[in-house]
Amino acid sequence: MNRFLNIIHKIIEIFISVSFAVITSIVIIQIITRHVFFYSLVWSEELSRYLFIWVVFIGACFGVKDGSQISVDVIDTILKKKNKRGLTILQILVQLITCLVMLFLSIQFIINCGIGQRSPAMHLPMTFICMCVPICFILVLLELITKLSLISRNNLKDIKTEDMVENRSDN
Repeated sequence: MNRFLNIIHKIIEIFISVSFAVITSIVIIQIITRHVFFYSLVWSEELSRYLFIWVVFIGACFGVKDGSQISVDVIDTILKKKNKRGLTILQILVQLITCLVMLFLSIQFIINCGIGQRSPAMHLPMTFICMCVPICFILVLLELITKLSLISRNNLKDIKTEDMVENRSDN
């Protein structure tokens, strides 16, 4: 599972890097064509927006992997080490349930609303654009399951729970 996730992480890193390069290039080309040639590319804003949406949703799994998602850590800082393990398991279980619900709802949304719709400028299927949401939740589920399996084997240092609490306290 770890090797599989490392391959997925590498693919996501490449996707995000290439997407940001494409977004930057498109915006620069749009600025040049608009101000130098007095011509506007109709598709440029739409493509950069959709790529940015994909980057945000697909990149969310890195936030879960690193433990940098938004959280309230008041209880984390109060608890002793042995109690933090139980709290971490509870937090991951809540996140798992939330992801499963959101995965189900996002698939339902795509089936009910997205089929047949196309984007205004590029005429891309909206199902392709909306697919980033269920993919995001699948990737986050994989990260959470990995964290849960590490905790169950008592490898707390592998998921950096202690480091996350210390880093949040320092800020």
